[in-house]
Amino acid sequence: MSDLARKRRRVEVELPDEAFDFHAWQPDQIAAELRQLWLLEQVRQRRLGHGKAAELAGLSRAGFLLLMGRHGISPFDYDPHELGAELA
Repeated sequence: MSDLARKRRRVEVELPDEAFDFHAWQPDQIAAELRQLWLLEQVRQRRLGHGKAAELAGLSRAGFLLLMGRHGISPFDYDPHELGAELA
């Protein structure tokens, strides 16, 4: 068993029933989506690199980059000053 498979934490999230009025109740799909969204936020806040986040999400790096694009997250880790200096 790999280290990744052994070391896990379970997080329980309660959602109101009305949250599922427009979305079918599929716990596995919702758990995967919440996991991806949490990992995307870690990347957005620069707490985690997108390569590691892809691994933790169980996606290919390309798949995670596409997911980042759909959520408006750039894979380039430059602040505006760094980018200006790089392009100058």
